[in-house]
Amino acid sequence: MMNTYPLYPERHRKICAYVMVGTVLFMLIFTLIFSYLSPVQGIPSEVTQKLIRFSFFFFGFYLCFSFFVFKTLVIEKEKRRFCVCRTLMGRVVFKKSYKLKRAKAVIVSPNSKIKSLYKVTLEGKRLEIFLGKGTMEFAEELGMRVCEDLGVSLQVSSKKKLPKDTA
Repeated sequence: MMNTYPLYPERHRKICAYVMVGTVLFMLIFTLIFSYLSPVQGIPSEVTQKLIRFSFFFFGFYLCFSFFVFKTLVIEKEKRRFCVCRTLMGRVVFKKSYKLKRAKAVIVSPNSKIKSLYKVTLEGKRLEIFLGKGTMEFAEELGMRVCEDLGVSLQVSSKKKLPKDTA
């Protein structure tokens, strides 16, 4: 049995998709309006080249952003391992595997800079994997679901870790 958990709120994926589609639609509408206002000459080649360059640049930025930000956790109990995967366009591009026995606890703690944001970390023997960030509801739900499948404890930290005094 294999369980898959996206390590990001679904809302973030939707926002990125809306921005991508909205930008492409805006560029198409802008191109049509521009070509309608200057029907004799059509769209100048310079404008066309800049729009095409911008489209490829924006699409490349979206692909890089989705590769580095939208990770997935895959837990395979029968193989006794779990993997943190990076996907691109729905396909697994990079996968880092760990043994199930290395996981000890899932820790939900507040972010130090943004008070309403919480981070989820998986800790164990010589292991500390950042799983994701989100609202408290997202962090607790992800933490509880991962804990159930990995068989580890959930620790919710309400205080920030203070740096140790060096004096």
